[in-house]
Amino acid sequence: MSEKISVEQKYTDVVIDIETLSTQPNALVATVGIAAFNVNEPGDRIYKKHHIKLSPNQQHIKGRHVCPGTQAWWGKQSIEAIDQTFIYGEISGINQLYSILEKFKDCRVWGNGPEFDLVILESLLKDFGFEWPFKYWNHHSVRTAIEGLKIIYSNDDIKNEIAFEGVKHCAVDDAMHEAYFVQWYLKELRKRSQSIKIKNDPVGAEHEHQKNIN
Repeated sequence: MSEKISVEQKYTDVVIDIETLSTQPNALVATVGIAAFNVNEPGDRIYKKHHIKLSPNQQHIKGRHVCPGTQAWWGKQSIEAIDQTFIYGEISGINQLYSILEKFKDCRVWGNGPEFDLVILESLLKDFGFEWPFKYWNHHSVRTAIEGLKIIYSNDDIKNEIAFEGVKHCAVDDAMHEAYFVQWYLKELRKRSQSIKIKNDPVGAEHEHQKNIN
């Protein structure tokens, strides 16, 4: 099976992380990180990622919220995080952001806290006349996935099991890190579901397995 997936519709899940200048639902969004994968593929590879830098001026015109407390918080973060969020990278328009998100519209969409990342992004798109592309019943929480892994493995330090790669508070690096946990959680659920099927109906489970092979 090829490791390369070229069409976004083949992805099953997309994880979104945003960096903002406020915690309000109408926060000004500095960057958007996107990591997508297909849970049906073997291994733990993330097949698509985007790091989208947005224009503050474009959002100021729409009255997007900036919080002094959040600005002060950013002043305490690493130079690398500040550079990746506010300095480096070509600025994209909201229409470009929507165009990318729309390609993943049929996926499960995950936010570390969906009431933060997803709510703010939906508000941003609506301010510029774009509809939210995702179905609400497909909204999911990365935090819930991590809590599930804690329960499955009886390990409250499960977040330390996957080393962080990149720069913390860089949106795409955060999204990638969160995506690995989501992928792990979904595959663990699938594995346990298959174990239950085998236990309850070993003949039927074997038949299904042979069907999938063929």
